[in-house]
Amino acid sequence: MDEIVMSGREILRSAMKERGETQSKVAAALGEQQNGLSAKITRERMSLDTFRSVLNVVGYDVAVIDRENGEVRWVVDPGK
Repeated sequence: MDEIVMSGREILRSAMKERGETQSKVAAALGEQQNGLSAKITRERMSLDTFRSVLNVVGYDVAVIDRENGEVRWVVDPGK
């Protein structure tokens, strides 16, 4: 399995771009203002809840993958 190592911010931006979603659309789906979501995404230490919530809105899950064998061990509850 090829590894693609990116920061959380890069992952969110890539995921939104792949799905054709803007921060404004994602923020609206989360009941937030675009500037508030942007601030959360650009923080040096983004919360897991923000990361999970944005990925959930654009149609992705957060998973824990075993580095030894590449198996998905757990999937983080996507929440609302």
